[in-house]
Formats: sequence, C-alpha cells, structure tokens
Amino acid sequence: MKNSKIKKFFGRTLSVILTVFLLVGAIPIAEVSATEKTDRFEYILLDDGTIEVTKYIGNDINVVIPEEIDGKIVTKIDAFCFRNNDNRFNIKNITISKNINGFTYSFNGEKSEASGCLQELINLESIVVDKNNQIYASESGILFNKDLTKLLYYPNHKSDEEYVVKSSVSELGRSSISYNVFLKRLKFESFLTFIDEDAITNCKIEEAEYPIYLDSSSYLSLYTFCNNLKKVYISKEVEHMNDEDFMGSPNVVLYVFDNSYGLEWAKEHNFSYEIMEEEPIEKELIDTNTGIKVEGTMDTDAALKVEKLENTFENSVATYDITLQKDGAVIQPDGTITVQIPSNAENCKVMWLKDDGTAEDMNAKYTDGCYVFTTNHLSVYALVQNKQYLKGDANQDGIVNVNDVTYLQMHIAGNKNTDGSAFIDETNKQLFDCVDMNKDGKLSVADVTALQIQISQNN
Repeated sequence: MKNSKIKKFFGRTLSVILTVFLLVGAIPIAEVSATEKTDRFEYILLDDGTIEVTKYIGNDINVVIPEEIDGKIVTKIDAFCFRNNDNRFNIKNITISKNINGFTYSFNGEKSEASGCLQELINLESIVVDKNNQIYASESGILFNKDLTKLLYYPNHKSDEEYVVKSSVSELGRSSISYNVFLKRLKFESFLTFIDEDAITNCKIEEAEYPIYLDSSSYLSLYTFCNNLKKVYISKEVEHMNDEDFMGSPNVVLYVFDNSYGLEWAKEHNFSYEIMEEEPIEKELIDTNTGIKVEGTMDTDAALKVEKLENTFENSVATYDITLQKDGAVIQPDGTITVQIPSNAENCKVMWLKDDGTAEDMNAKYTDGCYVFTTNHLSVYALVQNKQYLKGDANQDGIVNVNDVTYLQMHIAGNKNTDGSAFIDETNKQLFDCVDMNKDGKLSVADVTALQIQISQNN
C-alpha cells in the first residue's frame, strides 16, 4: 500500500516538473505576440473578447484587479500574475472585481486554483471580492467560492492566531491553508466532503483539530511540514487518516479517545499520543428491571445501575440505590439531572438517605405514575408513605382523648422529652396542623380549649 502511494507521489512530482518545463517554454511564445500593457498590468485578449491579466507590474500595496481594461471586461487572472514582480513582497491586500471567473495557466487556458497565484504574495493580509462576482466570495479577508462551501485561500500574512472553519465549508482547496505565519490554532465546525492536495501545509500552527472528511483519497496528506505543530485533536468521528499525514512535523502529539480510529492510527504509525476524557453529553438511561430513568448531562460511557434494598426507613415502601458507573467505578453526573421512579404507591415522598444517617426530602412530584425529582448527586432513595395524622392527636398514639390535652398543655408550658426534644415537632407541618385546632398558626391555650371541646363533643 505504501509503495503504491510512493509511486503515485513521485509520479505526480514528475508530472509537475514536466509541466513546469512546458510552461517555461510555452509562456514566452504565447505572450510575446499578444501581450499588451497598462501602467499596472500586462494582459492578453482572449478568444471570447475578454481580457486575462497575465502580469502585475505596478507598485501598489493594495492591488485591485480592474473590471475592465481599454473597454474590455477582465475575466481571468494568470496563475503566474505576480511571480516575477519585485513588489509582490509588499502587497498586503488584493481586490477581485466582479467579472473574474477563473485563474488560469496562460499557455493553454487550463484551470488553476487561486492559491497557485495568491501564495506568491507572502505578505498578503486580506482578499476582498466584489459582492456581485458570481464565482468567488470573501469573508473576513479569506477567499471562498460563491456559496462559501469551498475554502480557496487563507492569506499567508493574515494576522489572526485562531481560525474556525465554519460549518458551511465542505471542501478545502489545494494549498488553501498553507505558509501562514501567524495562525496558531485551527478548528472545524463540521465535517468535510473533500480535501485537495496540500490543503494544510507549511504553517506555523501549534494546535489543531483533525478534520472529519468523507473522501479517503490516497493522494491526501494533512499538516505536513508544520514544525511548530504540537497538539492535534482527533475526534471519535474521524475514520480516515493517511500515511503521509504530519510528514515533516516532528513535534506532533496526537490527542485521541480510547477505542477510536485515531488511537489505532497513532499506534500503527508510531506517533506519540495522549488519551482524552470525553466531554459529558446529554443522555437518557433506563433501568429495565425497575423502570427507573435518569436524564441529563453525564459521561458518554456512563451506565445506570439500580439495586433494590431492604426498607429500613420508617414507613418506606421501596428503597433504591441508584448510581452511575463507568468501568465498574461509581461516578456522579456532570450537572443537575432528572430522576424518575415509577410507583403505584401514591401520597409518598422521596427521601435521600445520606451516608451520615440523616435523610433529606427531595421534594419529588408524582406525575404519570412516577416520582420525579432533580439532583446532582445520585445515592440511596426511599419512597416513604406520608403518615396520616388525626386531628388533635398530639401524642401520636392514634387515639384522641384527654391524654392529648395534657400532652399539648405540657408542650405549650415548654416541657421537653428526655433527649431534650420538644414534645411536638412544630417543623412537621402535618403534625403541627393537626394540633393547631383554631388554625391561627401557633400553639396556645386556645388550642387546648378547642381540643377539649372536640373530645367532649365526640363523647
């Protein structure tokens, strides 16, 4: 496989060399007989009556490709337009007029990528395309095709240190991101359908994402001759990489995920690598035995484990140990999650049974046959049947009689249990409501009197 690729590489190289010799021989013959000049451009008249600018001879820092010359429309730019101009190192900005529809080799009209022309301008900072141009467009000084689906050329001297290739872009043109001296970080919002040869090469990039692409062409190589490149992040979605990737980039460390194509590629090609933890995602997990469901942000590899425990909490009807696990170890969610516990037992509350022996009401809502609550810490939960309180049953013995009158009087007087607790827990709303006989929000002699009246009436 590698020998085949080497043969293709040298075959392509030989073709390029032969083409250059042909160009050297062909260009002078074609241009000597037909070339005309303005103060900034040499040009030729094409068969369709339009003009191709073949050479820039001006001294401007900001170069504008004109719409017309001598009343004729300018439609083409020669691929070597700037090659032999001594001022090309000073050019910072170029404007492409509305009629330009291609970059060509002048000897036979063959199509050429824009990068072949523009990379001669090693200090180029920005490219602007007339908004009425039907073939090309520009955004933030970068050259694209009209619908912004193909990135054609990122200027060598554009000063931004980070560039994110937007989701609208599905193709990278030949040498489209190459020889840039300021770009340090390169990212991609979406996958690509095609990447041309040498799309990313000879840059000062330090950190980059490896693009997800669909074409597995053996001619492709990425991040070649990038001496400063240290970190390349490879997502789990990457399924194509090439033997020639990172050629001439000796300092690369690949950041990959466990059980991924990127990891296997790094091992096979003897590249240094680091295994990354995956970012938490929104997901839903259901325990098939109990129907308990958790939903929210959690580790991508998190698994739900539910164990039904013996009921030890007073009045509990069911107790569950609910955990997230990864590789057999208990983990916690990465934020607030929603828990649903199915139950036919109504009028319950869900209590979190903490490790220190205390319990906390989770304020669960009973909806569609499930107790629903939110938490950021999974643990042991008990469904506890709410106790039924009799009106006036101050001592909670299930009978309302004179003993409750005495008990209530002692509480109002401030008497305490042997453990120091109050006779009546006024924080227990249900208990408080059952002895607040006159519903004035406090326990007093008036409630004692009302209780006595109730007992006498019942007798």
